[in-house]
Amino acid sequence: MTFKDIVIKNFKGSIKGYLSFFLCNAFSIVLMFMYSTVVFNEDISTSTKLIDGISKIMIIPSVVLIIFSVVFINYSYLIFIKGRKREFGLFMNLGMDVKDIRKLILLENGVIAAGSVIAGVISGTLFSRLFFMIISEILGVKDLHFHIHVISYIFIVGIFLLIYSLSVIVTIISTARLNIINLLKTPQIGDENLINSPYIGMIGLIIIMVSLTTLLIKFDGRGDVLLACTISLIVGVYIFIYQFGNFISYILSRRRANYHKNILLISNLRYKYGQTKKIIFIITLIVIVIIFINGFYLNLILTADKSAKENNPFHIAFIRENGKNSISEKEIETLIRDTNNVVTEHKELEFIETKDDKAIIIADEELKKILDSKFTVDEGKYLRLFQINNLSEKEKSERINDEHKINHDRVIRDFDKSFKIQDVIFKTYFNAPGYILSSCIILNNNDYLRLKSSIDVNIGVVELYNFKDWKNTQPLVNTLQEKFKEKNNNFELKYEDKYYLQVASRVSSYNENNQGAKTLFCLLSFLGIFFLISICVILSLKLFSDFDSDKEQYRKLYRIGMMENEFVKLKCGELKVIFATAPTIAIPVAITYSLAFEGANYLSNLQIIGCDIVISFSFILLEVIYYNLCKRNYIRKISTWI
Repeated sequence: MTFKDIVIKNFKGSIKGYLSFFLCNAFSIVLMFMYSTVVFNEDISTSTKLIDGISKIMIIPSVVLIIFSVVFINYSYLIFIKGRKREFGLFMNLGMDVKDIRKLILLENGVIAAGSVIAGVISGTLFSRLFFMIISEILGVKDLHFHIHVISYIFIVGIFLLIYSLSVIVTIISTARLNIINLLKTPQIGDENLINSPYIGMIGLIIIMVSLTTLLIKFDGRGDVLLACTISLIVGVYIFIYQFGNFISYILSRRRANYHKNILLISNLRYKYGQTKKIIFIITLIVIVIIFINGFYLNLILTADKSAKENNPFHIAFIRENGKNSISEKEIETLIRDTNNVVTEHKELEFIETKDDKAIIIADEELKKILDSKFTVDEGKYLRLFQINNLSEKEKSERINDEHKINHDRVIRDFDKSFKIQDVIFKTYFNAPGYILSSCIILNNNDYLRLKSSIDVNIGVVELYNFKDWKNTQPLVNTLQEKFKEKNNNFELKYEDKYYLQVASRVSSYNENNQGAKTLFCLLSFLGIFFLISICVILSLKLFSDFDSDKEQYRKLYRIGMMENEFVKLKCGELKVIFATAPTIAIPVAITYSLAFEGANYLSNLQIIGCDIVISFSFILLEVIYYNLCKRNYIRKISTWI
């Protein structure tokens, strides 16, 4: 029998291992290809029925997918190669040298890579149309046209071959250190920690708890606190999982009777965690991110209507100032009539903008017109209005302190009078086009008139409209935006003046939250399911690669009286602990992050917790289904051993 015959027979005998690795690669290509057809679709980036930047939003899950694919393809390759090491040892024992092993690795991986690319591209081409139809349905746009750009093929095949080639190159380099004895003993060798101590696991748990507590107490939107807590959390999770086997052993050993009763489970868990700790660590981090992000976007979808109303008291608002956006009432009436909508309210709010410091100043009498309430500022004083919702108490306090610091300075430059602060208000009274009106100075009407006539200022008006059906005002908003671009062609607007072209509308805010969040939620949910399935496949491959050692263990235990159902119970206990580790750590961490981001708004806290629980329940359901599939596979295998 030649080496060629041995290799062919070995391939036939290990076809399941080759097939699993091949399917992992092909599936990664299919998913990346489907996403690329959406990202590179020109209709999505140019459609007026979609919010601005929707194609940029879709890049986010695509980048996440690429990063995960790097980890997934590389890790599945490492598992595949580790399963082949015993065979490499056998081949070297029969006379092959390192050069022959390298040729074999290149040949095998070349065939698998080529097959994966062909199968992945063909399947991706077929399924991408279905995926595009689903995305179009989610976006609520029917006239998007499906087409596959050649860039999609080049982009995906290039990324896959780059990742795969790097993994193969690393393996080829590592063959210089191959040892026949170590290769033959590979299935029996676990990944040992440099230090094994339950106390280190406790330190990891303490780090996790301290990180989460600090995040809840200290986080107020600052990136430095978030970064420090996240890094320490990852370190804590890493330490805890890598010492989890020793930690469980220590906990159970505190009660001798319980320890001796579960001694086989404890010893097996130590070995299994030595084999699977890396993948469990990755699963835990992925589950934290999936629950946190998907919970956030689900909450954003549920609050899209409420948020749009809070930030946009009027349905449509835009600015007219010194000839900019010079559209007449008659033109507006014509545009509204063309959209078959009815105006229920129209108000105007005059303001002045100082040319030097660009301060936006409004008279209290003007504000009374749109509020229909008493709103008075004393002469010689000013009221600072911040039209920003959901500021934390700390941020409000900081802004109030900043205002009091300039009490004795001139609030408005080039004016012969200094104003003292009367109050600081944090509330949205009217839409702020381009956010330029999010911070205003409110003066007494007499001070306002003196200021208006004394210094060189720009006089502007905010046009405020309400309609019978605000959710059908998007066509009017789009038309107004186009009209303003035409009418402002004579002005060389600076970057800070671009707000004049903005139409602040409730429907745009609603679509941005609803359409954008819904798209990201669905894409990331789809990705999350794929991630979890992929990781579970790798986990099961890792577990089931030990079937030979499990088989040997079962035969030895069977000879001393252990029954089949007892061995099944033992293995199921291992699976339960391994599958339960990630959600047990990840779910509380994700909920804590959500609470930290929501701040002290208790009503929102209840809603975000509910969203996280829904996502967590979905994940646990998938875990239970997959656990039962693995359990049935184990039972079927065990029944064939005796």
